[in-house]
Amino acid sequence: MNHSISRMLAVVSLIAGALTVVSTAPTSAAPVAIAAGVPSAVRGVVVSGKSQSSVSLSWLPADGNGSVVTDYRVEFSLDGSSWTVFDDGVSSDASATVTGLVRSGLYVFRVSAVNAVGTGLPGMALGLQQVVGGQGDFSCAVRGSGQVACWGADNYGQLGDGGSSNQAVPVVSRNISSPLSLALGREFACGVRPDKSTWCWGRGDSGQLGNGASANSVSAVQVAGLPDATQVAAGYQFACALLVDTTVRCWGSNNYGQLGDGTTVDANSPTTVAGLRDVTQIAAGDTFACALLKSGQVRCWGRNDLGQLGNTMSVSSSVPTTVSGISDAQQIVAGGNHVCAVGSDATVKCWGVNDQGQLGDGANANQNRPVSVVDVGGVVQISAGGNTTCVTLTTGAAKCWGRNTWGQLGNGASVAGSWPCLGDFRCASYYSVTEQSSNRAVDVQGLSNTAFIAVGMRHACAGLADNTIKCWGRGNEGQLGGTAVATPYGCGYYGTCYPDTWSTTPAAVTSYATLDARIIVATPPAAPEALTVGERFKSWTTLSWKAPDNGGTALTGYDIRYSSDSGTTWTVAASSSIARTSALSTTATVRGLTPGKNYVFQVAGVNAEGRGVWSAAAPVAIAAGVPSAVRGV
Repeated sequence: MNHSISRMLAVVSLIAGALTVVSTAPTSAAPVAIAAGVPSAVRGVVVSGKSQSSVSLSWLPADGNGSVVTDYRVEFSLDGSSWTVFDDGVSSDASATVTGLVRSGLYVFRVSAVNAVGTGLPGMALGLQQVVGGQGDFSCAVRGSGQVACWGADNYGQLGDGGSSNQAVPVVSRNISSPLSLALGREFACGVRPDKSTWCWGRGDSGQLGNGASANSVSAVQVAGLPDATQVAAGYQFACALLVDTTVRCWGSNNYGQLGDGTTVDANSPTTVAGLRDVTQIAAGDTFACALLKSGQVRCWGRNDLGQLGNTMSVSSSVPTTVSGISDAQQIVAGGNHVCAVGSDATVKCWGVNDQGQLGDGANANQNRPVSVVDVGGVVQISAGGNTTCVTLTTGAAKCWGRNTWGQLGNGASVAGSWPCLGDFRCASYYSVTEQSSNRAVDVQGLSNTAFIAVGMRHACAGLADNTIKCWGRGNEGQLGGTAVATPYGCGYYGTCYPDTWSTTPAAVTSYATLDARIIVATPPAAPEALTVGERFKSWTTLSWKAPDNGGTALTGYDIRYSSDSGTTWTVAASSSIARTSALSTTATVRGLTPGKNYVFQVAGVNAEGRGVWSAAAPVAIAAGVPSAVRGV
């Protein structure tokens, strides 16, 4: 405004066709204070420790929404409806230990943030590390009780429930409980038990179960010869484990060098990834794998024709190579043929195939070096599967980018609908040019309190702070865990489209409610007592012991280990070498020992919380026998 003009302001209005000019006196500017709100919902509540009378919780700090968070309200319940407030004083720490609980009690926990305005929405203690997706058409989650519940495709037994029928309602996987890590491959899955042993189940024809065989298994089998593991990753037909010593071992198909051992020879038991150490996280794509190092760098190996290794080249490598331009990565994930990394600034960079916008850079050109995902920041967690990537944000919202043929972006769009069949028995929709894919991140509809997100091959799921799970995308094999809309999609031999099912927005997973987050107040068992060596002969001996205190939850069995060097190194006896009347029997015969050797034995109880304390050692000398009969005279 020209300063020579009077500071008198004129308000001009047009009323019923007449021009009215009203003069008003000048007013001084008035500052506006934006009112603070209650804190955001607490997210990421997990169990960080337990005793027989307490449970320790931790969670992500809540946003105060304009006012400082001064306290967290921690509550517990036995029935999910009557809640008791645990008073540990006023504290803004994002952790608490709830004491005075009843041994063996099944409790539900929730946490709310408090500021001067009021109390925010509570977040439920989910009792899980994450809802898990991967490279297949199924999903898994860990219940508060420690059970692994899976749903979706089960044609090779990948749900681990002992059957091979698709399931739209979560079913419990056998032989795996309270896993430290869980990973889903194309048609198999693997998990790390609390005792750091690794188990796999599902399809095994390429050795991807790692048990020395090449057969499918509808329940979990132990990966052979693998020392203490902390994390597992699964790809198309191979898997890898991160060990306590920060090295990595892989097994399964190796046609592109995805086992990282310098060869392209398949292996049905673990083989060491060459020259790799100081690893903090691993990820597996269809036929390649990557590792995040303590330094923040990323190294990848395997197939590279689409730039999956991110090393500026397009030649596959059977040993790890360094990803170009990544030095501060905090998380890594792999889709079918692309990789993404979250940096220290909570932004994302991706590389690899990009024909469906998988890299989120606003383009559709493949990249053999990392490019920045546009319009995405404040990332808490990231997941990728197939040709889609999703993230959770500090706000509790979720965003996805990439392929959207079945609505797996969750933004309400897809290629859903009825299209005519083409002359070669293909639906026109399948060959739609755009397929509604997005090379930029879009908002997942209706999610505001997301705790975890997990992307599968053609679907995605989110675990919410209220302990419910919602899924979206393709649902033809039950992978949405609930009801999906049937719509004509593929073409039959008679020129008509056959039905497919999907949901373009998040829908609740059936039978996953608040009480599924119940957490038992228990620990692994105490040490068995009075371990005694009984009868022995040549290659076997009998053991007996007194059952230990179960730690607050029922014993499920016993593990036996032995040493032939006075306890320096130990071998856990394979189930095939132990004869006993039942899993809970307190006597057993251990076979396969070497005559003339001195052994030391220990036994430990196992419950849903894991393997307990090993007993005191019991020594035994396996007597030498007379020579075998002379044969072949």
